[in-house]
Amino acid sequence: MIKILIIDDSPDVGKTLKLYFEKNGCQVINTLSGEEGLAMTRIHRFNVILLDVHMPEMGGRTVLAALKKVFPKIPIIMITGFDDHDVALECMNAGAYDFVTKPIDFDYLKTSVFSTGY
Repeated sequence: MIKILIIDDSPDVGKTLKLYFEKNGCQVINTLSGEEGLAMTRIHRFNVILLDVHMPEMGGRTVLAALKKVFPKIPIIMITGFDDHDVALECMNAGAYDFVTKPIDFDYLKTSVFSTGY
Protein backbone atom coordinates (compact mmCIF):
# COMPACT_ATOMS: atom_id res chain seq x y z
CA MET A 1 0.00 0.00 0.00
CA ILE A 2 1.31 3.43 -0.94
CA LYS A 3 1.57 5.83 2.00
CA ILE A 4 1.15 9.45 0.92
CA LEU A 5 1.85 12.67 2.80
CA ILE A 6 -0.07 15.72 1.61
CA ILE A 7 1.30 19.13 2.56
CA ASP A 8 -1.13 21.84 1.41
CA ASP A 9 -2.37 24.89 3.32
CA SER A 10 -5.82 24.63 1.72
CA PRO A 11 -8.01 22.31 3.81
CA ASP A 12 -10.32 21.74 0.83
CA VAL A 13 -7.51 20.67 -1.49
CA GLY A 14 -6.00 18.42 1.16
CA LYS A 15 -9.34 16.80 1.98
CA THR A 16 -10.15 16.22 -1.70
CA LEU A 17 -6.73 14.66 -2.38
CA LYS A 18 -6.97 12.51 0.75
CA LEU A 19 -10.41 11.15 -0.17
CA TYR A 20 -9.37 10.52 -3.77
CA PHE A 21 -6.24 8.56 -2.91
CA GLU A 22 -7.88 6.63 -0.07
CA LYS A 23 -10.53 5.48 -2.57
CA ASN A 24 -7.63 4.30 -4.73
CA GLY A 25 -6.20 2.12 -1.96
CA CYS A 26 -3.61 4.48 -0.48
CA GLN A 27 -2.97 5.42 3.12
CA VAL A 28 -2.93 9.22 3.40
CA ILE A 29 -1.93 11.75 6.03
CA ASN A 30 -2.90 15.36 5.38
CA THR A 31 -1.07 18.36 6.85
CA LEU A 32 -1.72 22.09 6.48
CA SER A 33 1.78 23.56 6.72
CA GLY A 34 5.38 22.91 5.82
CA GLU A 35 6.33 22.66 9.48
CA GLU A 36 3.59 20.12 10.19
CA GLY A 37 4.55 18.11 7.12
CA LEU A 38 8.20 17.99 8.13
CA ALA A 39 7.15 16.86 11.63
CA MET A 40 5.13 14.01 10.12
CA THR A 41 8.20 12.75 8.24
CA ARG A 42 9.93 12.27 11.59
CA ILE A 43 7.06 10.04 12.76
CA HIS A 44 5.99 8.14 9.62
CA ARG A 45 7.65 6.67 6.56
CA PHE A 46 6.04 7.85 3.32
CA ASN A 47 6.32 6.52 -0.22
CA VAL A 48 5.23 9.75 -1.94
CA ILE A 49 4.76 13.37 -0.87
CA LEU A 50 2.33 15.80 -2.52
CA LEU A 51 3.58 19.31 -1.72
CA ASP A 52 1.93 22.68 -2.39
CA VAL A 53 4.37 25.23 -3.80
CA HIS A 54 2.81 28.38 -2.35
CA MET A 55 2.16 28.28 1.40
CA PRO A 56 2.52 30.95 4.08
CA GLU A 57 5.45 30.89 6.52
CA MET A 58 7.36 27.96 4.99
CA GLY A 59 6.81 27.67 1.24
CA GLY A 60 6.90 24.47 -0.75
CA ARG A 61 10.32 25.13 -2.27
CA THR A 62 11.84 25.47 1.20
CA VAL A 63 10.10 22.29 2.33
CA LEU A 64 11.27 20.49 -0.83
CA ALA A 65 14.90 21.43 -0.10
CA ALA A 66 14.60 20.28 3.53
CA LEU A 67 12.98 16.98 2.56
CA LYS A 68 15.52 16.22 -0.16
CA LYS A 69 18.38 16.64 2.33
CA VAL A 70 16.95 14.01 4.67
CA PHE A 71 14.95 11.80 2.26
CA PRO A 72 16.60 12.14 -1.15
CA LYS A 73 14.80 9.14 -2.64
CA ILE A 74 11.20 9.92 -1.70
CA PRO A 75 9.33 11.15 -4.79
CA ILE A 76 7.88 14.60 -4.18
CA ILE A 77 5.16 15.89 -6.49
CA MET A 78 4.77 19.65 -6.40
CA ILE A 79 1.25 21.11 -6.73
CA THR A 80 0.42 24.73 -7.48
CA GLY A 81 -2.39 26.99 -8.58
CA PHE A 82 0.04 29.01 -10.68
CA ASP A 83 1.20 27.87 -14.11
CA ASP A 84 4.74 29.23 -13.79
CA HIS A 85 7.35 27.56 -15.98
CA ASP A 86 10.29 29.05 -14.06
CA VAL A 87 9.00 27.77 -10.70
CA ALA A 88 8.33 24.34 -12.22
CA LEU A 89 11.86 24.21 -13.62
CA GLU A 90 13.33 25.33 -10.29
CA CYS A 91 11.41 22.61 -8.42
CA MET A 92 12.37 19.90 -10.88
CA ASN A 93 16.03 20.95 -10.69
CA ALA A 94 15.78 20.80 -6.88
CA GLY A 95 14.68 17.17 -7.06
CA ALA A 96 10.89 17.20 -7.44
CA TYR A 97 9.54 14.10 -9.15
CA ASP A 98 6.73 15.95 -10.95
CA PHE A 99 4.93 19.30 -11.07
CA VAL A 100 1.12 19.51 -11.27
CA THR A 101 -1.01 22.64 -11.68
CA LYS A 102 -4.49 23.30 -10.31
CA PRO A 103 -7.15 22.58 -11.24
CA ILE A 104 -5.72 19.14 -10.70
CA ASP A 105 -6.05 16.52 -13.41
CA PHE A 106 -6.68 13.59 -11.05
CA ASP A 107 -6.01 10.94 -13.69
CA TYR A 108 -2.62 12.48 -14.40
CA LEU A 109 -1.80 12.86 -10.69
CA LYS A 110 -2.82 9.26 -9.98
CA THR A 111 -0.60 8.06 -12.82
CA SER A 112 2.28 10.14 -11.49
CA VAL A 113 1.87 8.81 -7.93
CA PHE A 114 1.57 5.18 -9.02
CA SER A 115 4.51 5.48 -11.45
CA THR A 116 6.94 6.39 -8.66
CA GLY A 117 7.75 2.73 -8.11
CA TYR A 118 6.61 2.66 -4.52
